[in-house]
Amino acid sequence: MKVIVTYNVPSSAVPEDYACHEGVLDQVRDVTKALETLGHSYEVLGVGNDIRRELTYLADCDADVIFNLCESINGQSGLQPCFAGYLELLGIPFTGSDSAGITIAIDKRQTKAILQSRGINTPQAWLAASLLPLLDPAQEQALSGRVRLPVIVKPAREDGSIGITQQSVATTWNELRSAVQEAAQRFGAENVLVERYIEGREFYVGFLGNTRLQSLPVSEITFENLPSELKPIMSYDAKWDPDSPERRSFRRLCPAPLTPEEQVRVVEICEAAYKTVGLSGYGRIDVRLETTTGEFFVLDVNANPDITDGQGFPVTAAIAGLSYPELIETIIKHALEHDRNRS
Repeated sequence: MKVIVTYNVPSSAVPEDYACHEGVLDQVRDVTKALETLGHSYEVLGVGNDIRRELTYLADCDADVIFNLCESINGQSGLQPCFAGYLELLGIPFTGSDSAGITIAIDKRQTKAILQSRGINTPQAWLAASLLPLLDPAQEQALSGRVRLPVIVKPAREDGSIGITQQSVATTWNELRSAVQEAAQRFGAENVLVERYIEGREFYVGFLGNTRLQSLPVSEITFENLPSELKPIMSYDAKWDPDSPERRSFRRLCPAPLTPEEQVRVVEICEAAYKTVGLSGYGRIDVRLETTTGEFFVLDVNANPDITDGQGFPVTAAIAGLSYPELIETIIKHALEHDRNRS
């Protein structure tokens, strides 16, 4: 089988996000090594240097399947579904979710709306632009009547924890004003969400498949010996800065220590979220178990979780009995199956 591995060329357009975009190179290295082990021929195509030439190359290629690791174009995560849509137009099978699923998953506001329409718990959120008139200290009473603290301020159309810092969590109105102003300056107030912060334990649930899903073992994300002034959140530093206190304290427990009833509930809500958003091939759902209510809340739906060997998704697959090459072969199998169903 001939495979073309496509990936986004890391962009330095936003220097503070470079580590996130550069992380795709580790995935390319490990996926191509697995393809060699599996006996597949492959080519690697970086997308973003000369987009017209790259798209023309794909239009003329004779690949059996595209292993799609393209998560942005020139540093713009919002263009990710456009690339998937182009592959759909070419009629070439490709791994991961299609353009429709990615479009919803990458837009947190749209994701929340569709989850809520199906009765799936997700934290209440407000568009920052709608709150700007209330951020004046003179409007604090009106703001408190609408927003309940604590909250977390996050970009609405980014992934990889881009834009998430310790200052994103606001427990006072002054902290909220500061967090919104900083995020709005970078992303635009219309692209920033103010979301109710769920106090509790955090879990990741990975899936393989299209309509019939295989759930991978649930992981719990913990932060051991985290300095008391820091919040236990998967910030950009926690994910990408190996020298940060968040990253040094980060731990993953898999299988997660859940009761049998909690295990059933979290898999059910995550499977419903996966299907509702329209993911395919593989994906991961991030949830929190609220301490006060015992309810699970969907925080994020990831159409393109990191599949670097040794990272979270492949580790849970290994616990489920899949070696890394077997995981890559399974992802390809689901891509071919999804393409047949789409036809």
